[in-house]
Amino acid sequence: AVTLIASNTAGSDTIVQTAFVNIDQAVVPSISISAANTTVCEGDSLFVIPTATNGGSNPTYVWYRNNTFEKATNGPLALTNAMSGDVFKCVMIPSISCVTSDSVVSNSVTITVLPLPVVTLNNFTPVCFGEDPFPLTGGTPAGGTYSGNGVSNGIFDPTVAGIGGQVITYTYTATNGCVNSDIASITVNNGPPKPTVTYNNLILKADPIST
Repeated sequence: AVTLIASNTAGSDTIVQTAFVNIDQAVVPSISISAANTTVCEGDSLFVIPTATNGGSNPTYVWYRNNTFEKATNGPLALTNAMSGDVFKCVMIPSISCVTSDSVVSNSVTITVLPLPVVTLNNFTPVCFGEDPFPLTGGTPAGGTYSGNGVSNGIFDPTVAGIGGQVITYTYTATNGCVNSDIASITVNNGPPKPTVTYNNLILKADPIST
């Protein structure tokens, strides 16, 4: 309760006010961060997720990479350019005022970035429409898969692909699980129709027969 006394030469007066001052208990803010996967392939998206306690409805997350400011967000940190060995941490600034600290620092998360395999595929020799299907070769490292218009199980069919330039993709998965690909072109030209040999009871004789 608060008592207010006012007085002058004419006298005095007193008022007592209960519940006049509300004192809220200050809460302790905290922040922890985690990554869905701390090992990623080069170029993959990386998401570092904050979990805040007593941060209010809209806390600010100030992110650091290797102790250097990265960016400020109101949610997870999303990157595609992480390097192997990068260490991330976060400073949370609560959006409420009655806290024991205006900012708190998270734990650290270290990221491992795996290299992509080096994949190559050279352009193919032009073929003619109507030629027989043939297996695609030339992609390195060996053991990958070919895909594209007119390709099925590594076999290219010029008739299915159609006349014109076709893009072939060669995709390879390395032993570390990272995937890379390369593309090349193959041109299907409008050649003459494939000849057809028929047999019409024609007998050819040669005497003597020689080859």
